[in-house]
This record gives sequence, structure tokens and C-alpha cells, in this order.
Amino acid sequence: MRTTRPAGAALIAAGLLVAVAGCGGGSTAPAAAPPAATDPATATASVCGSLLQLDGVPAPEGGPDGPPPAAAVKEWGAAAAPVLDAAMAKAPAALTPSLTALQPVFRAAATQGSEPNYEDPGFTGAITAYERWAHENCGYRKVALTGTDFRFSGAPSTLAAGPVSILLTNKSADGQFHVAHLAKAKDPAMTVDQFVATPFENLMQVVDLVPGVAMAAPGQTGGFLADLEPGKYFLVCPVGDEGQLPHHVQGMINEVTVA
Repeated sequence: MRTTRPAGAALIAAGLLVAVAGCGGGSTAPAAAPPAATDPATATASVCGSLLQLDGVPAPEGGPDGPPPAAAVKEWGAAAAPVLDAAMAKAPAALTPSLTALQPVFRAAATQGSEPNYEDPGFTGAITAYERWAHENCGYRKVALTGTDFRFSGAPSTLAAGPVSILLTNKSADGQFHVAHLAKAKDPAMTVDQFVATPFENLMQVVDLVPGVAMAAPGQTGGFLADLEPGKYFLVCPVGDEGQLPHHVQGMINEVTVA
């Protein structure tokens, strides 16, 4: 499952003072006070909250016959674009380039039903840039994963419930594209072996996918933010070329308990 996220723009500066003429009296009303400067910590918290919300908007999925329908993409874009704009209203200058680059992508999705190009390095690079910023600045629990062929290193066995930032660095030695996805088991007694044995077409009957996914080509890094509820989760890489076993079936799966 693919998902996206974003945010950007400088803090609001003080406005101009405006003198308002009094009615018929010849005197001038006191000038309006300039807007109070936004506290940096408050602005950061606002941006982080928007990024977390943005990553929680699930992107529409394509089926076996092709990409998702334009109507589904429009619905996703309409939900995501305002959250991006809210983040941009308070984001620091360091985030402006990446989040500005994402604005037209989300607007095109909302107005035209145009699906993002997940192969475009400009798009994926902008996402990676803001995910790195969030990982370092939002104060969420950090999970730094390394993906190899075919294992995750750095995966925790337990996590506290609430916001988490996950970064995946792909160190494939065989040119493999890797992702990190979280799936919450509907039955807390479900095991890794049971997950692996479940056919793809039946997985949605036994797990709920967490919106957001870290995607990384060899030598690259990707991430996502998630607000996790208590339960049993599986951290998986379900990627698999045609005719090959999915990576999670080859061992790229970890059980994570959130409490």
C-alpha cells in the first residue's frame, strides 16, 4: 500500500500598522497592535501535528487492472491538500522547498484526479526531506530501520502507543527496492507464521493496514509518521517482483507489540 505526506512555509511576520480615521471627529483612532510573533515551539508542534495527520490520510490503491480511479484520487487529494496547506502556514524555512514542491502534486490530485508519480525523484525526495525533518524535530518516538535482503535491523519488539516516526534506510546488496509497512492484527493472537501463510487476497480480512509507508530504493531512505493504538502489529516489506516470493515471506517481517 502506498501513502504520501507533506507541509511548508515561513512563520508569519508582523503586519503593517493601520490608522483608522474617526467618523466626523477629525481625530485618529489608535493604531492596531501588530500580530504577536508565533512561538517557535508552538509552530513546530503545529507543523508536526499536521504532518502526522497528513501521513494518516490513506492514499487510494490501484487494483489488478490498473491505477486507482480518478474519483478516488480526487477524494484523497481533497482530504490531504488542506492538511498540507495548514502545515505550510507554520512550517520553518528549512521545510519550505520540499513542501512547496509537494503542493502542486496534491492540488492536481484534488482537482484533476492525477495520481502522484511515485517514480519521480523530485516527489519522493521532497517526501524524504520532510520525513527526515519530522524524525529529528517532532519529538516522536524514533525507529531507525535498516533493510537488507531480506531482514529489518533496528525493529523494536515493543512500542508505546502514540505518535512514532519511522525511517527506513535501504542497504540492499542485490538492488532490491524495500518498504516498511505496519499492519495491525485483528486477532492479537495472530503469529508471524500465520501472517506469512495468509494469501495477499485474504490479508485484509485479518489485518488493518496503518496509513503510511516508508519506501526506499537501494542506498536511499524513506519514512512515515503514524499514531499507533495499542495492539499487535507486523512490520513488513510486502514487495515482490513477478514470479518471486514477497519479501516478508522471505523473512522481512517483525512482530511489534504496542501498549
